[in-house]
Amino acid sequence: MSCYNTKKKDLQEALKMKKKQNKKSHALDLQQHEVDLWGSAKFWSPRAFREARIRERIYKENQEAEALEKAQLKNLKAANKLYHEKIAQEKRAQRIKEKEARVEAKAEERRAIEARKAAKSEAKRARDAQKALQLSQRGKRTASRASTRKSKPARSVVAARRHKKPATPPPAPRTHTTRSGRTATLYN
Repeated sequence: MSCYNTKKKDLQEALKMKKKQNKKSHALDLQQHEVDLWGSAKFWSPRAFREARIRERIYKENQEAEALEKAQLKNLKAANKLYHEKIAQEKRAQRIKEKEARVEAKAEERRAIEARKAAKSEAKRARDAQKALQLSQRGKRTASRASTRKSKPARSVVAARRHKKPATPPPAPRTHTTRSGRTATLYN
């Protein structure tokens, strides 16, 4: 049992040493309170160490705050992108619906036009069939006129209008004498 415990302790110590080795050390920023002396040796006061540690802590806090702000900005950008994609998708769906509605309205209008044309042609067919069954106007007049009625003699003015006037011959085309002495016909 003791052999097991010693191995365990040895492993734990090795792990501690490994962790210490991985830790990177860095120098404190003590340059702000440096005292310029004649010799090469420099002495730092405890206050300089304290202030350097405070500056380091503030620097780390600022770094963490910037990292947090960057992460939040990244999340906001991702959410904004998703929002815009959703808006674009809704707009696409709306455009598709509007297009389908336009197509349906055009089809409905076309059907209404075709129905009006069919009704119009059917009405025309019915009128033509009705006309074919009717008597002519002359036949109606003779059928509706009383037989005892006397016809008036035609007036001479009306009779003169009924006869066609003799056609006048067209005027002869105009002619023109050219410089060379030839006679040319003008048609316009």
